[in-house]
Amino acid sequence: MNTELLPSEVKSILNDVIDNNILLAEKGRQPIAINIEGLAGISKTSIVKELGNEKGLHFIRINCAEIESADLVGYPLVEYKMCKGNDCFWISDKLVQDYILQGHHATGEHRMSYAKPMWLVGKEDRPCILLLDDHTRAIPMVLQAAMRITDEQEYVSWSLPKGSTVILTTNPSGGDFLVAESDSAMETRYLTVKMKASVNDWAVWAEKVGVDSRMINFLLKNPEIIEGTSTDKDGNQIKQGNLRQWTKFFDTISFYTNLSENWNKVLNLGQNSLPVEHLMLLHSLIENILDKLPLITD
Repeated sequence: MNTELLPSEVKSILNDVIDNNILLAEKGRQPIAINIEGLAGISKTSIVKELGNEKGLHFIRINCAEIESADLVGYPLVEYKMCKGNDCFWISDKLVQDYILQGHHATGEHRMSYAKPMWLVGKEDRPCILLLDDHTRAIPMVLQAAMRITDEQEYVSWSLPKGSTVILTTNPSGGDFLVAESDSAMETRYLTVKMKASVNDWAVWAEKVGVDSRMINFLLKNPEIIEGTSTDKDGNQIKQGNLRQWTKFFDTISFYTNLSENWNKVLNLGQNSLPVEHLMLLHSLIENILDKLPLITD
């Protein structure tokens, strides 16, 4: 059984999970977190962001590899206890004078607390999608925080709005990726779906955002570059291509109206990042087909 799903299949599952989480929250049940595992550059992050926009939800992305635990807690602040009659509460130091002018008095008690992180401020009015991107690349303290956030949708100074969904992404462990192994305690806090690259799914997205139509045609004619295995003239297996890297390359060379006349520049741009054998496939197609195709904007 093939356990790896296409991006469109993963997106469909996420759509249902998000709808179900809203229903679970209304029943007082804990929403379900989903972990998307897959190679780099296959649109794990993109499909989550796209889904959030389509469903009208707040989308919050936290790159776990780039933060410290303080970024999840919020900034420290001093709170003072204020009273008016029998009504007492804690406020930040910046508001003390305003409340005194309104007839409240300070009791003299104070405590350390934390402000809500800025990435959540203003997003309390409706459910959110909180994406913990590359969570297995995080430092240990952030990994520990991610466990609680995944399980409880809250951390120290904040809680996600009711009906929110936490989604995590990770690369496979035990290969070329510098990721930490997820322990069983973490893995019990979410359900994992494995995702693979799809040229057809990428082409749908690429056409929407305006990737050079000649380049879309190239990958559609050579999907094995991304999805399968290809070999060089000696029968040696060539490393599988990366959609993110190819897209960056396509966006760069789309500047050239005539790719054939500028082939040396095209080759120089790509030869240290992409397999030369795949670039030669592109060259062959340029000479035979692609330079004869009009651009969509023509």
